Amino acid sequence: MGSSSWVYWDSFDGDRGVFMDKLRVCRGCGEEKPLSDFTPGKESKDGRRWKCRPCVNKASRERRANNLEVWLERERAHYRKNKKRLHEYTLEYREKNRVRLAEYFRSYHKVKSPVMQRPFMGKALIQKRYVEKNRHKYRAWGMKRHAAVMCQSPPYADDEKIKTIYRISQIMTAITGIKHHVDHIIPMQGVKARGLHHEDNLQVLRAVDNIRKKNKFKPQFIGWELKHVV
Repeated sequence: MGSSSWVYWDSFDGDRGVFMDKLRVCRGCGEEKPLSDFTPGKESKDGRRWKCRPCVNKASRERRANNLEVWLERERAHYRKNKKRLHEYTLEYREKNRVRLAEYFRSYHKVKSPVMQRPFMGKALIQKRYVEKNRHKYRAWGMKRHAAVMCQSPPYADDEKIKTIYRISQIMTAITGIKHHVDHIIPMQGVKARGLHHEDNLQVLRAVDNIRKKNKFKPQFIGWELKHVV
């Protein structure tokens, strides 16, 4: 029996008119696998692709990573075009699978968040209820920060560079899957010193590091210098 990448072995049951699942050599990894491990396609007579599912998925992930902006824009356009239909489908799916989803998220948070011992509500729902109860605090904080940005934005600041830095933060979040923030190296509302809303005072940090830094100047959190990138 040969091992060439284009050879596959199967037997045909004439009475039922179907192929009995045998082996095929994947053109991606070179391993012999059952035909059921190959995704449907029009490349061969039996309606299966020449690459197995893991190889096809790997190639798809690589194409997405190499053309991330194109993929994201395509997904955004699809969502905008089908927003109503997708929303209705999501609500219908959640309603039909309410018990199963609740059990899944309960087990997920039990593993990921052992500290959370309260009855299962969901992190997003807990945060939403907290915001609703403390909306006045959020509004006061937002107005205070807006005033600080307006007062501490020098006229010589480059708005295009500042926008680019925030764009870099979004791209890093999309690529790494880890939330990133734009941080003021010298905080605008620091105790001993207050920095400016200027491109030379901005850096991209992981959200967890930015939250840990708070309104303090900490040299260990200084990342790369954006003036060399922008």
